[in-house]
Amino acid sequence: MLAGREDGAIVGPSSVIAAVWGRFLPEGGRQLAVATHAGHLALIDEASGRVEFDAVWAGIRDLGATDLDGDGRDELLLAAGRSVTALGAAGR
Repeated sequence: MLAGREDGAIVGPSSVIAAVWGRFLPEGGRQLAVATHAGHLALIDEASGRVEFDAVWAGIRDLGATDLDGDGRDELLLAAGRSVTALGAAGR
């Protein structure tokens, strides 16, 4: 299971190693970030199911989400190898 909520659950294949909910985009709403063993990273919109971001990032180990800069949107924290990178959406 990737995520559980009061109205259901999202399940994924065993290749998924990390998943986190957050409010990453300026348009609002929540998104689910998912990482796989093969280094695939996807950001999926909760309401529409649309893939908003899709990339390959070698060595992903874990994901996190928090608002680091106080702008009301979460930054996606990505642990890969021995480093952590914070990804944020550009404002509109």
